[in-house]
Amino acid sequence: MLRAKLTGARFWTYGAPDGKYALQHSKVLIVDSRTAFVTSANLSTAGAESNLEAGVVVHDVEFASSMRQRFTKLREHGAVIDLE
Repeated sequence: MLRAKLTGARFWTYGAPDGKYALQHSKVLIVDSRTAFVTSANLSTAGAESNLEAGVVVHDVEFASSMRQRFTKLREHGAVIDLE
């Protein structure tokens, strides 16, 4: 549902080390290396309508850019993988 509305967006998820079970609950959205949204909210209809969640939007180029660089490095090392 969300993918269809965000043309051109990349969706990544946590890649469990050595195939072991692992869970990444936080959600991070980075827009043009200028704005970052970090939240615990599930990005679903139920999450939007039924849950009480918290998150923060940071409009700061340095912060958003460093988050993007961090996730890029995590992806290069296989800790973050493409969401299938």
